[in-house]
This record gives sequence, structure tokens and C-alpha cells, in this order.
Amino acid sequence: MESIFNYYITSKSEKLPEQGWKIHISAYYDNYHNILKKIATYCYSYEIPFKYTQKKHLQMFLGKNANRISSGKLITIYPSTEIEFIKIVRDLYSKLKKEKGPRILTDIRYKDCKVIYYRYGTISRKERVIISPNNEITADANKVGYLKPNFIEDPLEKYQSNEVISSYLLDNYEIEKSIQFSNYGGVYEAVNKNSLEKVIIKEFRYKTGESTTFQSVDLAENETKNLLFLKGKNYVPQLIETIVEEDNFYLIRSYIQGKSLSNLKEELTLAVIPIENKKEIHNRKKNYIVL
Repeated sequence: MESIFNYYITSKSEKLPEQGWKIHISAYYDNYHNILKKIATYCYSYEIPFKYTQKKHLQMFLGKNANRISSGKLITIYPSTEIEFIKIVRDLYSKLKKEKGPRILTDIRYKDCKVIYYRYGTISRKERVIISPNNEITADANKVGYLKPNFIEDPLEKYQSNEVISSYLLDNYEIEKSIQFSNYGGVYEAVNKNSLEKVIIKEFRYKTGESTTFQSVDLAENETKNLLFLKGKNYVPQLIETIVEEDNFYLIRSYIQGKSLSNLKEELTLAVIPIENKKEIHNRKKNYIVL
């Protein structure tokens, strides 16, 4: 099976710890080559092991169906020691602080740089687990969300920015429930804090997509145009507002009480009814199928 990564192996590769701090670099289709060139030049100079995604496989990490745990992890750098880890991150910050990439959902972002992320996790160990000094075993990044093991300290914490970024979205809407997720973003039930009106929030992550020519923002713009065109029509969600934060696009529309399409599909399908149950098949056709 063809590998989706290329690896840069050095003499340090044999000395890598089983677990420790590792660095992930994210990027988009249009700036990946430039970012990779900067990373490669740096790692070649200091003989630092790293791996990078082959360009033809970028869709696996940026497309709609990309795994949200691995989404955006286009380049992985493997420091040999904690001291080297700190140096690499701080050096790369000066080179990459103006670049943009998708948020990596299992890692913490370094300062305000939108492409440098890191976490404590498996490095040379074959099993994706973290082992504590007391031999307690936990899975390594098997779900969305940054989780630092309680037996280690973050050596970069003192360098992190304490700036509080205000959010118009969260200041005005309270998320009550998540409905679905994809690598493009999430769909949420929420309440307007001022009017107490229930709404639907659709999130479109910046520049995630199947290619440079078809991205999530295209879907957002198309849906916005359709809602504006259908404004005032009965049984059609009404556009309330659109918000851009952290480069992501949020479409806020009215909430309509009713059955979801997925639930309705389950009720409509005949495949789950035994063929000999003629009565149930007849009733389902009678209730839902219009000839």
C-alpha cells in the first residue's frame, strides 16, 4: 500500500523518545508548498526528523470527509528532547507567524500563529498510547480536544499569549446542542441571548475543501444566496445573520420545528421491514408515498 507521507530520517531518528512533545504544522492547498519548503529547509539544517503529506493526498486532511482528529496535520516534526522542542517552536514562529492553516483540534496552538500546533503524545512507540510514570495507560489523541497528561508540564506555557479574544458569536449566542460534524465544520442548535430565539448555527471552516477551486466557503456563500432568495417564504429557514471569526464563516438561520431529514429517511425506508410483513409495508407506503 502506498504511503501518504514522505519521511526525512536522520541520525537523531534512532534516539527519538517513545513519547514526548511533537509539533504539527497545518496549511491550506494554496500555501502548503511554501510552508513545506520553510520547514524542510529548517529541519535539513538541524537534522530534525519530520514527515510531510504528499501533495496528491492533501484532500485526506482538508476535504469534507477528512477525519477531524487528523485534520490539518500536514507536517509532523519530531524533537529529540524537550529543549529542542522549545527551540524548534520558537524558531519556526518567526518564519510562519503570518501563515494560515486550519485549526488542529487535538493540539494547542502556539501564541497567535495559525499553523503551529503541538501536544504531548506518542513518538517512536508503535502503540498510540501514553504511559505515565505509574504505568497508567491512556489513548493518545483519540478524540477531538486538547488534553495534556497530568504528569507533565507544558514547557511553552510561559511563552503563550494570555490575550483574551472576544467573540461576537459566543457573546450573542449560547450553543445548546451539536447536531452534526464534518471537517468543513459543525451544525449547532443555539439560543440568541438577547431575544431568546432558538436558531441554527452552521459553521464553515476557512479554506477546507476538496481542492483550491471547491471549498467550504463556496457552500456557505451559495446557501446564503439561496436563503436571501427565499426570504419570507413559508416553511423555509430565514437568514438571521452571517459572522466571520477566526477566518471561519458562520451562517445563523431560524430554527424550524420538525423532523430531521435523517429521521424522516429512517421512517420512509422499507428496507428495515421484513418482506413478509405486508401490513407494515402497506401502511408505510400509504402514509408517506404520494403517487
